[in-house]
Amino acid sequence: MMKILKKFLPFLIILAGLFLLVFMTMLRPRPEKEEREILLPIVKTTSYLPQNIKMDVEGSGVVRSSLSINLVSQVGGTITAVSANMKEGGFFKKGEVLFRIDRREYELRVQSAKAEVKRQELALAKEEAESELARKEWESFNKNSDASPSDLVLRTPQLESARSALESAVASLKLAELNLERTVIRAPFTGRVTTRFTGRGQFVGAGTTLAAIYSQEVMEVVVSIENNRLQWLDLNSKKPPVAKISGSFSGKESEWTGKVKRVAAQLDERNRLPRIIIEVPDPYKTDNPPLIPNMFVQVKMEGVEIENSFLIPEKHIHDKRLYIEKEGLLEIRKVEISGFIGGNAVITGGLKENENVVVSPLSNPVNGMKVIGEEI
Repeated sequence: MMKILKKFLPFLIILAGLFLLVFMTMLRPRPEKEEREILLPIVKTTSYLPQNIKMDVEGSGVVRSSLSINLVSQVGGTITAVSANMKEGGFFKKGEVLFRIDRREYELRVQSAKAEVKRQELALAKEEAESELARKEWESFNKNSDASPSDLVLRTPQLESARSALESAVASLKLAELNLERTVIRAPFTGRVTTRFTGRGQFVGAGTTLAAIYSQEVMEVVVSIENNRLQWLDLNSKKPPVAKISGSFSGKESEWTGKVKRVAAQLDERNRLPRIIIEVPDPYKTDNPPLIPNMFVQVKMEGVEIENSFLIPEKHIHDKRLYIEKEGLLEIRKVEISGFIGGNAVITGGLKENENVVVSPLSNPVNGMKVIGEEI
């Protein structure tokens, strides 16, 4: 018996120890369950008020003259005089004599044409007298006749021929006088010289280009703008939109005022964008430096006004959506964007007055998530 007890005694001790451990574990008080606190993201918010926004359109453009032509001789001859202003960059007034062509030959042609007119006038007078004499002779031989003299009897064909010859002579005289006038080449408008191609002593024929000139009475600025910005220019109004033009000339910033007149008939060949034509009248009659063709300028065109819209910084817009905080919940809302002005988006739909717009960064936003809003 003692041998059996001695053999199982270690197992009994171990079993008793396990029982005691389980018993003590059951008697130990259970720890209170600790609830984990969930941290909600804090977002900065601000509210906006609706306003009326002027959708001015900005862009850059190039200056050109409203009228550039080649000055061409209409008659041939030797150039006898050239205006002192007829040089590259020179200024001239409308009607100013720019070139003179030797007129002696044309004066002789006028004299010859005048003599021919005189000769044809005498020939017509002679035919009229002979026609009247023929009529009287016929009447004297046909007093008792009811018949009328024929055209041949009255020399009507010869009379008409003389009249036609006189008309032709008069026309030739007018043409000779016109060609004489054309030996004096005058400026068709007030402007400047781009290039002169000939000079005194040079023989030129009819159709020879003498110089390239442009009008300075009205200058134009051509501006390419994006298609979606074209809608902000009221081009059908009786009062054209005003355009403010600025540029650097001779190291000085200058400004000019023009009016938006029309859209060009063709798109810009480089970027396929519509081109706006701005007219600047009398650019040389201001205290500013003149607008010169090919000059690069900045333009701000007066746009239409949009009522009850919101101006929101672009950085607060996420794929045409705004984050709105409302009663502790985040709403991701799509808005209607009508345009952009200086880094701001013009919102015309999807936002109401005094709503809390989230303006701080937010990681992994989900529609309906809980947030803590702090207005700034």
